[in-house]
Amino acid sequence: MELFGYLLRSGDAVEWDTVSGQSCDFCANAKARATEVYGAGHVIDGGALTTGDAAVLGHDAAINTYAVEVEYQFAAGARRDADGGVVEEIDAEAGTAVLDVTPSSRGWILVEGSGGS
Repeated sequence: MELFGYLLRSGDAVEWDTVSGQSCDFCANAKARATEVYGAGHVIDGGALTTGDAAVLGHDAAINTYAVEVEYQFAAGARRDADGGVVEEIDAEAGTAVLDVTPSSRGWILVEGSGGS
């Protein structure tokens, strides 16, 4: 979750790509959003992410994937253009994300994610 926040605040997808599963739509959509924002020369101002409790909801032994529920909170922020003008207001958000992860030789890989509940 912290890496997700970092991706959105920086546009730096190097580490994100390392933990993203090849077929993870959540991962691809997050990277596309960051690429669109920072590719346009814009930045995200604010929007700090904090996380709360996390719990393993279950394990699918057939594919060795764990469903992990994580509480999160994004602070309000804004998308700004190169001159500092506000292009988009970003509302604060809090909820619970469910991340499907699997262990690999390079660490945990994000298979899919959903949030906003």
